[in-house]
Amino acid sequence: MRFAYDDLFAAAAEILETCGESGENAAIAAKNMCRADARGITTHGTYLLTPIWKRVKAGQISLPTKAFLEIDNGAVAVVDGADGLGAVAGDMAVKVGMDKAKAYGVSAVLVKNTNNIGWLACYTEEAAKNGMIALMSCNAAAAMAPWGAAEAFLGTNPLAVASYTGKEPLFSADMALSIVARGKIRKAARDGTEIPNNWATDVDGNFTTDPNAALKGALLPMGEAKGSAIAIAIDIISGILA
Repeated sequence: MRFAYDDLFAAAAEILETCGESGENAAIAAKNMCRADARGITTHGTYLLTPIWKRVKAGQISLPTKAFLEIDNGAVAVVDGADGLGAVAGDMAVKVGMDKAKAYGVSAVLVKNTNNIGWLACYTEEAAKNGMIALMSCNAAAAMAPWGAAEAFLGTNPLAVASYTGKEPLFSADMALSIVARGKIRKAARDGTEIPNNWATDVDGNFTTDPNAALKGALLPMGEAKGSAIAIAIDIISGILA
């Protein structure tokens, strides 16, 4: 299905407001989702409106989002997402990070107590457009087995970097540390299609092409032991340290 960007944005923002979000925050989150859809990253687009609505109904997300700076100390800050929309906390983090980088030459901003933050390049590219280099990572719920294991223990723990180049296009990379993002397996399950046999294992640790079996099993790390090690490092920085 194809929609005009403005129409999709307006619908997404209206749905988020109906869920209880403020108009300003709804616009931030809707922009994140619609930009993902426009780039073809549908796993991080307006598809997320459905799980957001379900989590609001279940009392798992607190709206309106009241994210705030818990720590603001020189070049370092910690954003508390107040258990609201992750896109709002992410937007605050990148704006604080850019302001601090302009003042101190470098900055480090951590985010805690939030929900699905969307696609990371949305934030790193914002910094790159403003003449900066941005590196961003995010921990996640257990979905990936460490290299050599069969049980899900690590998140897919995405990592993104974007850099100003002086002209278009920017340099931008955004990737999960699993061979593939879990959202792509969910999409295959919804579409009733098979997945490649090197993406995931079933509950018994066997390679599988069945997306439903993969969702009950574990994703495999990108780059084998290397991806597994980086995912652990991201858990430490984005999870424990935050």
